[in-house]
Amino acid sequence: MVRDERRSGPSWVARETITGRISLLSRFRKGLLAAGAVVVLGCFVAAAALLTGSGGGEGDGGGEAQAAGTDVPGRAIPTRVGPTELPGGEQFEEWAGPGCTTGTYREVGRFENGHAAWYTVREGGRSNPDCDGSFTAVPMSGSAAKDTHGTAIWSWELDDDYRTCALAVFVPRTDRASDAAGDPTFYRVLADPDDVRSGYTGFGVRQTVHRGELVSVRSYPVKGDKVFAVQLLDRGRDWGGAERIGAHHAAAQMKLTCGTA
Repeated sequence: MVRDERRSGPSWVARETITGRISLLSRFRKGLLAAGAVVVLGCFVAAAALLTGSGGGEGDGGGEAQAAGTDVPGRAIPTRVGPTELPGGEQFEEWAGPGCTTGTYREVGRFENGHAAWYTVREGGRSNPDCDGSFTAVPMSGSAAKDTHGTAIWSWELDDDYRTCALAVFVPRTDRASDAAGDPTFYRVLADPDDVRSGYTGFGVRQTVHRGELVSVRSYPVKGDKVFAVQLLDRGRDWGGAERIGAHHAAAQMKLTCGTA
């Protein structure tokens, strides 16, 4: 019997196993493979953290609220969720945010330390009869999957008749790109503005793509007791490339349009 040296040799065994295939790669290609694995793992961790509400810090910035999977399709946050069909029936429309006389806006965990911390930007936000155009730059947690104590919450008081509300988020534009640099900025929709664990869905907006725009998110059912609320999460990376150094989330104006049908 003639021995098949090609199949019995150690080099054939190495080529026909996954481990063997990797072992035959050059050092450069092994590095590329490892980097790709890290990126894929990071995407899964970030998506899981938003959907389960895990990774949050203590206090009002954290919580275990879940986000609906339909609002975070696939493995990435869309740049825009829409177009949004406005609720039917009798309508209620109101703005809320920094510098607005309508709605309610509050910040939790704010501290001052120049551009390394929270700071107010006097213009670049949405300016209208109800809002003066100012907004707040919120420092990022430093991690794409974890939140800290910093958060901002928008809320609106509603009548019992309003059942569905369409939300639109304004992304400011200034001469300083790091003022609005969420890529993306994550939000939760809350049933109770005083309980961050009351979130029942969530969404993301790529502020780096939509500076100067009013982004239509989508319509949501009203689950609170005569109230609709939105929370900004501070998770995000503010280090790495030059465009990420000192990056902040912009907490600006939001418009809520609710209907009775």
